[in-house]
Amino acid sequence: MVDVEGALAFKVHRTARLLRRHLAGVTQAIAAELTPEQWFALNRLRRRGPISQVELTDAALDDRPNITRMLTGLEQQGLVRRHKDPEDGRRHTVQLTAKGTRIHDAIAERIPQVRQDVLKGIAARDLEAAHRVLDRLKDNLIRIG
Repeated sequence: MVDVEGALAFKVHRTARLLRRHLAGVTQAIAAELTPEQWFALNRLRRRGPISQVELTDAALDDRPNITRMLTGLEQQGLVRRHKDPEDGRRHTVQLTAKGTRIHDAIAERIPQVRQDVLKGIAARDLEAAHRVLDRLKDNLIRIG
């Protein structure tokens, strides 16, 4: 019999779900309908400025259909605007609205405390090792498809 609950994949999955639930509480306390995934998109837009819709997708997950639905929700909330690229009508450029910037910044102010709470008791070297292991797992999974 396989001990699924003791498996690394199970622990990673369970931890990811707990992290998502915690972040959802943070985002939704500021913007009731904002999901963690939408927060990540807002954050990428805030850091990189107006970018193409394709640049918002996660190449490893090929989440183009999901990004379209996500952006529709963000547009409906008034947090982003999409514009057709004047040079290529098939492409869309996405940018934060003033409201999107305010919501992003309000959540971003809480992130240092969230990190402190979540990472409490984890030594820096252990955190660095976790990053290396997760990066290797991601690379292996992409390689094997």
